[in-house]
Amino acid sequence: MITFLLLFAATWMGMYLAKGITEPIRALAEATQQVARGDFSQPVLCVAEDELAMLVESFNRMIAELGENRRRLEESARELRAMNLALEERRRYIETVLESLSTGVLSFEESGRITTVNRAAREILGISEPLPSGTVTGLFRAILGEAQAATIEEVIERASREGWAMGEIQWPTPTGMRQVILTASSLRDSGGEGRGAVLVLEDVTELVDAQRQAVWSEVARRMAHEIKNPLTPIRLSAERIAKHLLGDARALTEERYRRIVAEGTAIIQSEVQTLQRLVNEFAQFARLPETRLSEGAINEAVRAALHLYDGRSEEVRLEAELASDVPRLRFDAEQIKRALVNLIENAWEALEGVEGEKRITVSTRYVPERRCVRVSVTDTGPGIPPSARPRLFAPYFSNKAKGTGLGLAIVRQIVVAHGGTIWVEDNEPRGARFVIELPVTEAEGAEERRYGALDPDRG
Repeated sequence: MITFLLLFAATWMGMYLAKGITEPIRALAEATQQVARGDFSQPVLCVAEDELAMLVESFNRMIAELGENRRRLEESARELRAMNLALEERRRYIETVLESLSTGVLSFEESGRITTVNRAAREILGISEPLPSGTVTGLFRAILGEAQAATIEEVIERASREGWAMGEIQWPTPTGMRQVILTASSLRDSGGEGRGAVLVLEDVTELVDAQRQAVWSEVARRMAHEIKNPLTPIRLSAERIAKHLLGDARALTEERYRRIVAEGTAIIQSEVQTLQRLVNEFAQFARLPETRLSEGAINEAVRAALHLYDGRSEEVRLEAELASDVPRLRFDAEQIKRALVNLIENAWEALEGVEGEKRITVSTRYVPERRCVRVSVTDTGPGIPPSARPRLFAPYFSNKAKGTGLGLAIVRQIVVAHGGTIWVEDNEPRGARFVIELPVTEAEGAEERRYGALDPDRG
């Protein structure tokens, strides 16, 4: 009997001890399955001792942390979805705005890959693809040709260096020449790293046509006004002479008679010269002589223009900075010289009344990446105010009190006739710089590469 009791007690004690081990393990196993199903809300509640108690406590702490992390992740996911929805709505809004703009907008990555082309840009460029493949320079080269693509590349490069840049391109279409103003803006992140650029295309063809009509209307008005001014003193002088000739000439002494005639004829001659100058300048502007292109050295044309000013004044320093690597060009030497003389004359007049150094610098430079030669006329005068620049090359626009306003218009016509461009920019720290850009054709560039230096300045 005692043996039976001892055996029963031992068995019960073993079962009790085993339950103290198996129960926590079973509870942990069930809790693990709940965690696997994503339920972190049920901690292990069974009582355990020693190492099992530490294991249960660690497990409960772990699922509590996992539950908190999951809650945070779900909250972050909800916020991220909300942000993505907001970004998507904003993207659609920006696309709607871009598509409704009448100005063309084209964006591209640092590599040149196009990322955005709005409706106006597609219409201006005559493309039908919503997002053309390839690079932005490749697109313009395929549509507009090498010369216009080079202009766009130069604008993009300047924007990359300076933050933004402007330029102008034109190309023939079935309805006439299309003129577009380019504005490129560099895109940079908060660290200053380049992320591409945005190119804005503004079709100004109709505006230019309207301005051209307005300019010619102004030309007619100004011509009538300018012709009328000399006619008044001519008429008064003729009337004065006639009055004394038809009147009692015996009342006049010979000396007084001669003086009246001399004064009247001098006034008439002076005003006729004014009329002649006005007519000549207008005729020169309205119909310049035909451009006769021949191969020559642009530096020689610059020297010919500078030679006219030898010994003119010791107050103004006239300097030449002529590059030795300038290739020979096909150009009209007389017309280019005329354009340079006009620019030098304007610079000279701008230096009148200027305090301090008075200097005019004429320079040449070959720009191989643009396949062009640049001729610059720089002065240390007061500069060109920004408000005057848009109309600076328009006929009959002048900042000078006695200017006819045809000089820069004639210069621009000469440059355009050579397939070039002209613009004005600031000269730091003071003054203005007029830049003429003349293209080097493929044949000239090949000849330059093959035969080397052909300019007389080269050794």
